[in-house]
Amino acid sequence: MDWTNRTIFLVALAPGLFFFLLFVGLTWLLFQPFGSDARWIVMVFTWIWVLLCFLGVAFCFCMLLIASGHKSLRRPFALTLLTVLSIFGIGSLGKTAADTVYWSSLDQLVERSKPLTDAIDKFAEAENRLPTQLSDLVPKYISAIPKTGMGAFPDFKIHRPDDPGIKFIAVDRWYLYIDLSQYMGSFLELRYRPDGNYTTQQTGLKKKVGNWFYHYVGW
Repeated sequence: MDWTNRTIFLVALAPGLFFFLLFVGLTWLLFQPFGSDARWIVMVFTWIWVLLCFLGVAFCFCMLLIASGHKSLRRPFALTLLTVLSIFGIGSLGKTAADTVYWSSLDQLVERSKPLTDAIDKFAEAENRLPTQLSDLVPKYISAIPKTGMGAFPDFKIHRPDDPGIKFIAVDRWYLYIDLSQYMGSFLELRYRPDGNYTTQQTGLKKKVGNWFYHYVGW
């Protein structure tokens, strides 16, 4: 491969590598103390990536029809095709790697939350009820209410059965939660219940993360 072809190859790979690093880097940033705005950037660039994939396939199809009768267009067509494959293929690997970072970060978050969940368990055992607000735990059961350690989702919150909410997300129970919603029109929470009973959640993506419950409903 001569230097011209190498340059073309690297140019074609660059967009895919950009999206790979972007998805992984921004997902990592979401879970950092300074990552407050990353979730909106993730949303925007995810849609840009999807749009580029669709437009790239359509453009390659059109170029294929044109280039089949023009030898001079075969190299530009090959470059375009390689670029589209780079965006889709390497970008998809980036999304997969970002998912790994995401779930690993949630596991770490669950570990960091253990002092708080232990305090809730002790409160429930001693008081024979669940706290109406997190400040009920201080100072007897925990010295101070911790933050989540994530700039994008900084606070632990309590949901009580009498709080307003949407029926399909099962709001009839007490739970500790972190609001992880990133997009308009989506609902995403990481929930903790001392009794471990999460059976009322009927819709959406559901997954146990340690002794917490990951619940997503959206598009």
